Amino acid sequence: MQVCLAKPSFYAWLAALVLLMPAFFGPATNAPAQAAPVAFIALPSPDANTPLYDGWNSVSLTFANDSPIEVAADAIELEAALDSIWRFDAPSQTWDGFDPDAPPALNTLDTLNMGDIVLILVHAVPGPLPAPTQEVEVEVVADGLAFPVSMAFAPDGRIFYNEFATGQIRVIENGAVLSEPFAQLDIWFEGEAGLLGLALHPGFQDNGLVYVYHSYRDTGSIANRVVSLRAQGNQSAETDLILEGIPGHSLHNGGILEFGPDGKLYVASGDSFRSDLAQDLNSPAGKVLRLDPDGDVPADNPFAGSPVYSLGHRNMFGMAFRPQTGALYATENGPSGNDEVNLIVAGGNYGWPAVAGTGEISGLTDPIAVYTPAIAPTEADFYMGEVYSEQYRGNLFFGSYIGGLLTRFFLDDDGEIVFREALLNGEYGPILDVATAPDGLLYFSTPTTIYRIARLRGP
Repeated sequence: MQVCLAKPSFYAWLAALVLLMPAFFGPATNAPAQAAPVAFIALPSPDANTPLYDGWNSVSLTFANDSPIEVAADAIELEAALDSIWRFDAPSQTWDGFDPDAPPALNTLDTLNMGDIVLILVHAVPGPLPAPTQEVEVEVVADGLAFPVSMAFAPDGRIFYNEFATGQIRVIENGAVLSEPFAQLDIWFEGEAGLLGLALHPGFQDNGLVYVYHSYRDTGSIANRVVSLRAQGNQSAETDLILEGIPGHSLHNGGILEFGPDGKLYVASGDSFRSDLAQDLNSPAGKVLRLDPDGDVPADNPFAGSPVYSLGHRNMFGMAFRPQTGALYATENGPSGNDEVNLIVAGGNYGWPAVAGTGEISGLTDPIAVYTPAIAPTEADFYMGEVYSEQYRGNLFFGSYIGGLLTRFFLDDDGEIVFREALLNGEYGPILDVATAPDGLLYFSTPTTIYRIARLRGP
């Protein structure tokens, strides 16, 4: 059965059509008590290959008798945008469907039959849906690098980056890697332990503070710490300890740093290969931590006196704040698949180790996206530049180590994914970091190279 969904510009027309439905089919005595922002009427097409109306976005529902409904959608992410599906029952002159007060689930609707009249309620999205990207032009910024795992951009355009295994923080200025490192840190390198996260203080132009997350050896065990360094030109002048004693391991160290719009420092730690620590509020492992820039615990943290902001994480490799709302998003690597993109909320429990991926368990927060098989999602950023066309502004971009994907999410006002696409599919190798530079371009790093996307073009 072919189902056709109208473009957002048809909202008013479609709402009127829905109101006229009883005139065509009789009274709908069991119609939805609460309507979603937009109501789409969908009719079966006589030809499954031809949309009922030219110019409509099409979504196909394929089914067999007594089988769950399978949804395939190119133009809209139906699972994320769906509120409910209702089917008109001609003999009883009623609408069969979901309880409008209960969360909808695709497989709760009875078997659909050819010729059924279906009403689909979906969330409204702001403006027309974005179009797929047709051209991505990539340029080399610097190559021959030693695993630039994280980058940060100074307001003057300098690029600071961490070398994962060497402990060196280096600077690219005027397109060239400076011969002398900004800093040489005493780190422990083993497996996933090393020099990891990097962030510049929001007031870097005035205070020159550079924050890094790195592994070290502590009485025979691996641990992680956060330190700040003060820049004098292109050299580090002094170092201050922000937080230490974050449990470490050769695996699962996390290590992402991000300053929020509230001026606080957010730290993503791994579970240090001890999954039980992710649920232990007395341990900083497997958490998003929230600190004042000097390392103090903010008084308004969700757990009094604790740096813990959220818990139940396995191994996060990316964080980004959505400028439109201030909401925090994080990428997380799962066990043998179930990689996640999460919307992080204060005090939220993301389920690990009890749940990987979606669990639908009371008291636990499910991800907004899950990837199986694994892609190993890495760093993320919301693009707010003005170089690319408007359809990219405010979109979430993140990389992946497996497959070398650069993925783009278009989110609605509620943070739901209504469109996604992969801009890169492994052409440049594993992607480590993704960030927007002061020049308004997206940059990404791989194990040997830092690139920038000079052009993104849709239809």
